[in-house]
Amino acid sequence: MEQTFFPIGFADKSALVMQVSMDESSVNNSNEETAGLLREIRDLLRIVAGAHRREYNRAVVEALGKKAESLRELVKADNQWEVLKRMDGERAQADIAREVGIDQAVLSRFTKRAEESGFVVNENGKRRATLSPIEIDAVRDGGK
Repeated sequence: MEQTFFPIGFADKSALVMQVSMDESSVNNSNEETAGLLREIRDLLRIVAGAHRREYNRAVVEALGKKAESLRELVKADNQWEVLKRMDGERAQADIAREVGIDQAVLSRFTKRAEESGFVVNENGKRRATLSPIEIDAVRDGGK
């Protein structure tokens, strides 16, 4: 004779299923609350960051030194800044070209130059900028 054992406090399988369902919904509610709090924190940080953007940009450009100058020499058009910011190792170049509104051949040549300059790395066929989008914006804005 086969016996089924339930944790203490659960007389039958239906009570166990009900408890598991309740636990899942409380986890979902907790995740939603956490996500909401994180959005609020992000929004507040954006306000603070906006107030201190100049200082931050100057600090980034100063920390990057000659690398910032080299990047400004490499990038010749506004859409190239956007290309770099979107190179996260996940997006295909065709998608980036479409998002930014740049010809794929131009994007390919720019990516090759950026890779040769060390601003883009190729990891298993996926290209990723070596600087974060925030650092790229700081260099683009010239530390202003």
